[in-house]
Amino acid sequence: MNVLKLKNNLFRDGNDIISYETVVARIEGSDLIELGKFTKTTAKHIHYVAALYNLNLIRADKDNRPYFCEFEYGVKCTAPGSLSKETSTVLSTLMQNQDLTYIQALASLDKVPARDQKLINQYLADNGVPMENFEKLKKWYARKSLVA
Repeated sequence: MNVLKLKNNLFRDGNDIISYETVVARIEGSDLIELGKFTKTTAKHIHYVAALYNLNLIRADKDNRPYFCEFEYGVKCTAPGSLSKETSTVLSTLMQNQDLTYIQALASLDKVPARDQKLINQYLADNGVPMENFEKLKKWYARKSLVA
């Protein structure tokens, strides 16, 4: 459940950026590596991610990049198990602006829709994070926000 929904048809799964159903770019350090030639919408997605995370965009080699147009006319895709766009956007911002890990960012969220909370709980269980430890971290972030 490490999948973030950044926009409609745009997802982040770890360091992979997925537009529609295709991995179109990869985050490597402070760079966003474009993996091919894409539709206008997907190119906009790639530029959006570069701006969102303040990454240097490394374009694919013009002569040797694969061409992608499977969904040229547009469709709405979903990534099973992805958090909502709103929660994903907040998480992405926290991870970028406060240099937090994924779990730290999850713990610092104020309010989470029930569907997202269920996914978060499953992610914690799948990754061996004891709920009592996570709750302590949440309380720490809640106190920290009161002081700031």
